[in-house]
Amino acid sequence: MASAAQDLLKIEMQKAVDEIKLRIEEEDTWFHYKLVLAGALFVAFMQYLKVTGDTGNSNKRDLDLILTSPEVSSVLALACIIALAVDIHIRNNIVVIQQMALWITHYAEPAFLQAQFTGKAVGFLPWEQFLRITDHGAGMHSDDLYGFVFYPHLHFLTWLLYVSYLGTYYRVNMYNSSSLPFVLIGFSLVHITLAMLAWVGHAAPSVFEFRLIPYRDSWLGGPRNSAVYLIPTTLIAALNLGYAWLLRKRYNGKSDESSNLPSGPTAETTDSGQ
Repeated sequence: MASAAQDLLKIEMQKAVDEIKLRIEEEDTWFHYKLVLAGALFVAFMQYLKVTGDTGNSNKRDLDLILTSPEVSSVLALACIIALAVDIHIRNNIVVIQQMALWITHYAEPAFLQAQFTGKAVGFLPWEQFLRITDHGAGMHSDDLYGFVFYPHLHFLTWLLYVSYLGTYYRVNMYNSSSLPFVLIGFSLVHITLAMLAWVGHAAPSVFEFRLIPYRDSWLGGPRNSAVYLIPTTLIAALNLGYAWLLRKRYNGKSDESSNLPSGPTAETTDSGQ
């Protein structure tokens, strides 16, 4: 390789390395923001329980009021939207970092070594190639099982907020149906944001491909890949809507049965009289 080409390659590699480092730092910062959000909600909840406990009110009754409050459901919906927006930034950073790392793996490092990367651990391997070896065990970025351990921690707080939100959403549906149109707006916004995460988090130029199914040689790139991930997102929204509807129907049915029962003492007196 000519000296001028080597110098240019070094400059380009340094640019990629610097941007990767910057994006990793940004990723950590966004995660810290989400951690602060979750912590603030927890502190606010504990403080509310402390205040109501000091006033002598029933903690169980207050907890029931919290879980059936459309305002609390809306706050959790907003928290979910913010957490999902943070995850969109994190996933976008990860995708861009992977693109730059793949350029280093398959273009920059082979240009230095004057040998194509085959995925095999043969001789000396630069770092990015080593992370992607496929023989003698898989490397960090080619091991599907490790991927299930490495990435979920970035999103577990979001899922915790999402499950908490669904808990209040179900109870508002059951016990506070007059607020249903209001909470449905929050439900729609949460799942629209979730769909945006599914799209952006799996979007890349068509030259890059994602493994669609772990452990299988199934690769898909471009907008088709993002569209596939909208399917489970739509199913999640539909299942939650259907389950909330079933809960509300079952609760209303039990309420109607209870209202049709005869009053206790009068009915017993009448029956014993007969």
